[in-house]
Amino acid sequence: MLKIYETTEKFLFYSILDSSLLWGNHRIDHILHSPHAMIALPSSALPNVLHASYWESDDVAAFILKRFLHSEGVRPINLASIAKIPAEIKLGPALWNKKRTKYKVANLAPSFSGNDVICVEGNEQIIHARFCYGPMDLVALSRESISAYIRPTGSDWQLVKTDITDSHGKITFELKKRLPIGIHYVKLIVHGDHSFLDLYIAVAPPGEQFVVFSVDGSLTASVSVTGRDPRVRPGVVDVVRYWYDLGYTIIYITARPDMQHKVVALWLALHNFPHGLLIFTPSFSTDLLRQKVLHLKSYLEMGLSITAAYGSSKDVAVYSSAGVESNRIFSVTGGKRGCTNIDSYASHLKDLNEGLYDFAKPFDSPLVFPQINSLNILNRRLKKNFFTKNC
Repeated sequence: MLKIYETTEKFLFYSILDSSLLWGNHRIDHILHSPHAMIALPSSALPNVLHASYWESDDVAAFILKRFLHSEGVRPINLASIAKIPAEIKLGPALWNKKRTKYKVANLAPSFSGNDVICVEGNEQIIHARFCYGPMDLVALSRESISAYIRPTGSDWQLVKTDITDSHGKITFELKKRLPIGIHYVKLIVHGDHSFLDLYIAVAPPGEQFVVFSVDGSLTASVSVTGRDPRVRPGVVDVVRYWYDLGYTIIYITARPDMQHKVVALWLALHNFPHGLLIFTPSFSTDLLRQKVLHLKSYLEMGLSITAAYGSSKDVAVYSSAGVESNRIFSVTGGKRGCTNIDSYASHLKDLNEGLYDFAKPFDSPLVFPQINSLNILNRRLKKNFFTKNC
């Protein structure tokens, strides 16, 4: 880890503020990840590596905001510490239905999984989830009670239903009272130990437009099946933010098994990707790409629209089979027919800003993510309202 420090004692910030009040006695200007193995890399490869590392670090503007809004020592997002059960949800004592469950899951970490739900207003609204413990879903939480709480947009937490998992740890909740248009927060809580799974359910009007990003290949610059932190493609965060700021809801889709739900969600948050809906494949699937096709095709058949879709060369056929127009498919890992090939996200972002694509225009979406207590993942509209009221 390469750290550059600069002393700032007695230095006036804009001749008004003592900078020691902002930074303390020392300031970290930049933090770049510099593993020892970089010595063996050819010099031609270093610029791309350092570029990616720089844009993953905290920039100066974010640093200043954190100093005003938070106390010293702000660290990167840790979803495990941010997510918690709200005080307004009143839970009874932690009790298992079966006594032996306590010993089966002892010393095993929760491994809960599920896809965010996307549906059209008026259609059925069903939540599917699976509850296991341990690595590789070692122990399924069978025949145990789960409570589903939902916080509709602009409302309070509501208990929807309490049900029992099947022998494989799976559970399904069908909402009898339909939710209105919007993105609603879902929390599925295990009665036995009060662990939980957070999901979103997006209820969209017909014709709602989405932008799709395939996680592996288009967002990542390295392969990490074991859960190690893969590198981020240089400039991709800026492209995702571009679409997000235009008003589109982002869908992150991956062929990874749903048991990696927490790992992928944490990786996206740690690298400052904007809020989006997460879609995984079932844990046991023999045709991963076909599962992607089925997910996307179901959204289009609902009457939803995909404005743009980004992926690797393998995803081009997936998007085409699902029904996405070829001029709206972007490939970032090599020449491929039936799509637009991108040399780099930096050049692509320049093309977007210059209006090269006529379909990349502002979209007034009614889908707004609920506010979360984190500086890095504030909702775009909440941010806008904050600065409007305080400037």
